[in-house]
Amino acid sequence: MFLTIGKTTDTDQQETVIIELQGELQSRVEGGLDGKFIGNLVFTNENKPIMIIGHHILHGKIANLEKPLAVIRKSKQAVMDSESCKDNMLQNYYDVTSIIKRKIIFSDLPKPIIASVPKTL
Repeated sequence: MFLTIGKTTDTDQQETVIIELQGELQSRVEGGLDGKFIGNLVFTNENKPIMIIGHHILHGKIANLEKPLAVIRKSKQAVMDSESCKDNMLQNYYDVTSIIKRKIIFSDLPKPIIASVPKTL
C-alpha cells in the first residue's frame, strides 16, 4: 500500500497543541462533546494557562512533547494509471495539516469558583 503525504500551506502562524486534563468531561446534553463549547482558555502575563469550565477553574503549565505528532487529514485524489492513461483511480491521500510540538497540562484537580455572598440579606 502506498501512502501519499502532502503538507497544506497556511499563511497564518497558529499552533496546534494538545490539552491534557485529569479526569473526565461530562456533558449534560445528549450527543457528546464534539463541536460543543467546553470552556475558556486564557493565558496570564507570565504565559501560564488557565481554563475555566463551568464553575471550575484549572491552572496548568506548558510542556514540550518528547516526539512531535503530526495531524493528518485523509482525502481521495484521482490518479492516472501509468499503463492505461484513460483509467482514473481514486487513491487515498493524506495532508499534514499541522505538527504538534507542545501540550498544555492541567494536572491539578479543578477548584470551584465561589462568588462572595453577603451574609446579611
